[in-house]
Amino acid sequence: MAAIVLFGFLLSRPIAQLPSPGLNGRTTPIEAVMERLNGATTTSDTLVSEPEEALKAASAGEAIAWKGTLTDAFGRPVRSAEIHLIGGHGELVASTATDGSFAFSEFPSGNYEVAVVLGGREVGYLKALHLSSISSPSRLTLASGGRLLVSQHGR
Repeated sequence: MAAIVLFGFLLSRPIAQLPSPGLNGRTTPIEAVMERLNGATTTSDTLVSEPEEALKAASAGEAIAWKGTLTDAFGRPVRSAEIHLIGGHGELVASTATDGSFAFSEFPSGNYEVAVVLGGREVGYLKALHLSSISSPSRLTLASGGRLLVSQHGR
């Protein structure tokens, strides 16, 4: 009887989620991003700074859009890849077109982790990306060594 009561008590307690390792014993980039998002984020990892009026719009719950292109290390467009935006409001996914372009619309401004999935492989950007109503289109580059680089067009 005591074992049943103890088992019932243990089932009623919240259990911390442990990272689930992938096939090779490592966590996937998306799992690592989710772990980081569930922890504390710092504002020093932002890519795009916001002026005061954008901060006011963001606090008002304004929906924003973000677009860009995905290229390989040689500057060639990458098609049929998935771009994942992972933030406090969940995960959004967009596919790249034949010219490497992608677009997200109607999501709240804030800090997001970015990951690219291509041919079953995931590559994550190592910093939090701050997106707001003033964020310009970005270029995502799949660089050598399994890295993802993010820059604003024109830079």
